[in-house]
Amino acid sequence: MLTSPERAHSPMCAAMASAEAETHVVRPGFDRVEITVRTPVPGFVVLSDSYHRGWRARVDGRAQPVYRANYIMRAVQVPAGDHQVVFTFHSPLKTTFWVT
Repeated sequence: MLTSPERAHSPMCAAMASAEAETHVVRPGFDRVEITVRTPVPGFVVLSDSYHRGWRARVDGRAQPVYRANYIMRAVQVPAGDHQVVFTFHSPLKTTFWVT
C-alpha cells in the first residue's frame, strides 16, 4: 500500500504506509496477479514489475485505471478497507493474432 511515495518499499508490493496496511500476493503469474489488500486509509497498490499499457486492473470486480508509478512500475488506487485486486495483461498481439 502506498499512501505517500517516500514510505514505499518492497520487492513485490510497495507497502507499509502505515503499520496496519497489509498486502498479500495470492496468485502471482505472468499475465495475471491477484492481491488481497487491507488498509485503514485510501492509497495505491504498486507492483514493481514493468508498466505496460496492456495491463488492466479490477478492484473488487470493478475496472480501475492502471497508473504508471515511478516511471516503470504499475499501480492501482484502492479505498480504505479490505479488497481484492486483480491485474490481467491483454496483449494487442494476441488480439491481432486471433483476428488474422
